[in-house]
Amino acid sequence: MSYNIEYAYTSNIGKVRKNHEDNYWCAGDFMPVENNGSGGIETGSESSENIPAFAVFDGMGGESCGEIAAGLAADAFDRYYKNHKKEFIKHPDKYLMGLGQEMNNSVLAYAHDNRIGSMGSTSAAVIFGNDWYASSNLGDSRIYELKSGKLRQISTDHVFNGGIYRKPPLVQYLGLEEEDAALEPSFTKDPLTDNLRILICSDGVTDMIDDALLEELLSMPDNVEVTAEKILKTALERGGRDNTTLILLEVRPAEDEKKRHSWLQKFFGRDRR
Repeated sequence: MSYNIEYAYTSNIGKVRKNHEDNYWCAGDFMPVENNGSGGIETGSESSENIPAFAVFDGMGGESCGEIAAGLAADAFDRYYKNHKKEFIKHPDKYLMGLGQEMNNSVLAYAHDNRIGSMGSTSAAVIFGNDWYASSNLGDSRIYELKSGKLRQISTDHVFNGGIYRKPPLVQYLGLEEEDAALEPSFTKDPLTDNLRILICSDGVTDMIDDALLEELLSMPDNVEVTAEKILKTALERGGRDNTTLILLEVRPAEDEKKRHSWLQKFFGRDRR
């Protein structure tokens, strides 16, 4: 069974930061290194048969290093996805590990060539199979799943335990030197279901909006564009202390599948496959 993936995405500089250090890769669209955000809510739709992919990157580093790292990650994601897309279906875990390594190498190569001691980026990615999806993340950019009105975080926060007075440092991220630690992205694989919603976002969302309110916003009977706008507006109204990037996905059965199921139920009383 195939599904339609409706999506809405945006990236906003927020109310405090002077630099925009986030980026994304959304069905082929991503921003240049130097940017001030996406400028609004963008929308679209993809079939799960096309193996659509979506990702959020949150850069880290002094001066302009954060936006460079996030931009490099988005560009490496673009190359790897286009060159190895068909490999994803057979080996999603191996594919996502290779994707993480490609992005990590890109950030490290730039840092070494330019003698930069500290730069990096988080990564949170979702890629669809025909009737399932896989996700992978490094750092604290998050991936949530809303199913039957219940919100579940499916990503892992790769942060050092502690940090009472400030955010704890990341223990996994793009730009991690192998002598410091092995690159170990988290990985999940879950089935697609009707009316499933998936949110990928930077901590500009989750630092401003707790999970209970996110669940409430995502459960509202609005389309993805309106819901994404409400999430962004809420994050900004609550302070907008960081760049705010989010991709909201909604999974629906493809129209031909809906018609087929309706026809089968009408004439046979059940779906005969």
